[in-house]
Amino acid sequence: MKKNPLRCKARKARKAMVAIAIIVTFPTAANATLRYDFRAYGSVSNLAFSNMYQPELGLSLKIARPHHHDEYIAIHTRLAARNADPNGGAEGVLSAYAGDKFLHTKIAEIPLTAGLYAGYQHLWYGPLYNNAVGGGLRLQTKVLGLILTGKVGALYGLSGTVGWHLNCPGNDFVFYGRAAYPVNKNLSVFGFVRQERYVGNGDALTSRDAGMGFQAKF
Repeated sequence: MKKNPLRCKARKARKAMVAIAIIVTFPTAANATLRYDFRAYGSVSNLAFSNMYQPELGLSLKIARPHHHDEYIAIHTRLAARNADPNGGAEGVLSAYAGDKFLHTKIAEIPLTAGLYAGYQHLWYGPLYNNAVGGGLRLQTKVLGLILTGKVGALYGLSGTVGWHLNCPGNDFVFYGRAAYPVNKNLSVFGFVRQERYVGNGDALTSRDAGMGFQAKF
């Protein structure tokens, strides 16, 4: 049985068109779905519930896919000046997280989103350090033009020296709140408060900070 040459040509043409469409649209679609959020802030940091306050600077970069339930990865870093704690010193934090939203709804016409995140954090405080992994819950809403964000989380201490007798890791319990005001669609200013409590076998190191900054979207 002979093949119909017209049908063969039509099939080849369709395959070629599909291949061209995939090659042309895939990079464009991939680039179009990515959003970059850059955040910078200045704050005042306080450790161990003492009266030792020091200036702090922080940076973060978040890469999100807003058309895929806001899947994202984020890298955060912050550095606080040295204080007078004989067991401490300068403080620095480096963390990386990935997350996604599972809820988009409205309550009394107020929008509400909720999501989960998981990641890793490294803390150094003078000669002390802590490595931890874990995750938590992230909530966001918008009221009177302000974008309000809250996070609670818990990270399990893998290794470190911030716990009992400065000889064991600490489990990190995180509380964070932020209020942002959009200046335009690509720029906003924000203020925040944060507390992290590293608990290791009864001993604890508490880090608190509050400050202001800006966020730019690309």
